[in-house]
Amino acid sequence: MGCHGILGVNGTSADPRRFGVATVRDGRIVSLVEKPEHPQSNLALVGIYYLTSASILFECLAEVERQGVRTRGEIQLTDALRGVMERGEELRPFEVSGWYDCGKTDTLLETNRVLLDAHAAAVSRAGVVVLPPVALDPSADVLHSVIGPHASIGPRARVRRAIVRNSIVNEGATVEDILLDGSVVGESAAVRFAPQRLQ
Repeated sequence: MGCHGILGVNGTSADPRRFGVATVRDGRIVSLVEKPEHPQSNLALVGIYYLTSASILFECLAEVERQGVRTRGEIQLTDALRGVMERGEELRPFEVSGWYDCGKTDTLLETNRVLLDAHAAAVSRAGVVVLPPVALDPSADVLHSVIGPHASIGPRARVRRAIVRNSIVNEGATVEDILLDGSVVGESAAVRFAPQRLQ
C-alpha cells in the first residue's frame, strides 16, 4: 500500500454547508467542496490534515492565490487540497468523534465546559469566590468577584466586582461591575456596568 494523505472528517455536523465537505468512495476522498449549498455528503472537514508532501500543498495554495479562486470572498484550504488530489495524491478520511466547531460562541463555550469538567485544577484566590470548575491564570488580577462555574480567565485579565460564569475572559481583557454569563470577552477588550451576553 502506497503513501497517502489523511483528512479528519466528522459526519455528525448539523449543517455541513458551513464547512469543507468530503465525498468518499471505496475508502478514498473523491471530491472536496468548500461550503456547498447542496452537500453531496455530511462529512465535514474538521481541520486535521496529514499530507505526504507539504511542498505540493504550498504549490497548490500559491496556484489558488494566482488564479484568484475564492469561496465567499476568501482563499480556502479546501481548494488547495482539491489541487493536491488533482496532482495525484490519494486522500483518505479519518473519522473524528467528539469534534467541537469553535467558530461559534455557543460551541466554544461548550468546549470550555467539557475541558474544565475534565481537567480543571482546584483554584483559590483571596477576595474571590470560586465555584468550580474554573481556570484562573496566575497572572489574572481578580478581586471582589464570583468566578464560575465553567469560567476561564486568561493571562493578565482584570476582573473586579463581577460575577463571571459559563464564560471566557481572554488575555488582557477587563471585566468590571457586571454579571457576565454565556459570554466570550476578546483579548484586551473591556466590559463594564451591565448584565450582558457577549459573542
